[in-house]
Amino acid sequence: MNFFTKDNFLILLYKNMPQPKAAKKYDIVLSPQFYVVKKEELPIKWAFQAKKLAPSILEDYLDINKDYKFIVLKEDNIWSFYAYAPKEIEEYLEENYGIKPHQIGKIYFADQLKHILSRLPIGLDKKYGLTLLDNLATIAPREVIKAKKYVRFTQNLRPKKGFNYHTIKKEKSAQSSLNKSALVLAFLLFLLGGLYIFDGISYKKTLNQKKAQLNAILKRNPALNSSYSREAIKKKYEAIEKKQRKIREYINTFSKLSSKKTILQNLQLQKNKIVATFKVDSKELNKIKALLKTLHLNHNFHNNLVTLEGKLP
Repeated sequence: MNFFTKDNFLILLYKNMPQPKAAKKYDIVLSPQFYVVKKEELPIKWAFQAKKLAPSILEDYLDINKDYKFIVLKEDNIWSFYAYAPKEIEEYLEENYGIKPHQIGKIYFADQLKHILSRLPIGLDKKYGLTLLDNLATIAPREVIKAKKYVRFTQNLRPKKGFNYHTIKKEKSAQSSLNKSALVLAFLLFLLGGLYIFDGISYKKTLNQKKAQLNAILKRNPALNSSYSREAIKKKYEAIEKKQRKIREYINTFSKLSSKKTILQNLQLQKNKIVATFKVDSKELNKIKALLKTLHLNHNFHNNLVTLEGKLP
């Protein structure tokens, strides 16, 4: 038994749920009544990149009168985009069950229980159950589900990955916290400045040694004595390296965009730019348009062809 960590009381939140057991803090599995989700196969590696796309991908499913928070999860090559409205959740819990916003710990989503729902639905009450429909968690009447057995929701059904919940109150106080942090940071920088002055004395000795080594090199290579020569050589190779690095970055981006539904048709390296042409499945066009907003590339659509243009130094 671990006496230092203890999970909060876990509840499955749905409309008209029974009063939960009294607890200091609650972790909440949101039912589909309190979030929207969409799954997409995207050539994106990092969660922060996917999160930038969430508002565009979920745009048609969101209520313009609500403020949403977004969360993304990846399973194989499939990204799940979630959106929930903290104000809606807090008001419902406080008005109906007396649960205050500060009592909310971590949140989860019913879709994270897919491994259970794929075998048996979870019973909510005598009329409704939580089941899978088109591979998405859905609340449906038992008459529609027609299952002989139902799983009872317990503390053991906690999903593997939880997400920290930030109350509206925390969001409002974030600015004042930042101001305090800025004062602390300024003080620390002042202390660090003193340390750098002290370190500078010891570095001066090392610098003199490096200068002696440089002078020895210049004696062996008289042509380098000219500052103009050294600067010309430096600029020449810096420009070449900068251009090659940019080309590698663009090629890496294009490779991530490539898939069975987004096929690279042509790649050209020109003097001041690199140009790639993709053939895109018509069903993927909206998704690609949303994705390109995050890539800062010039692009042009013509039917099912998209041409991407990256500038080179």
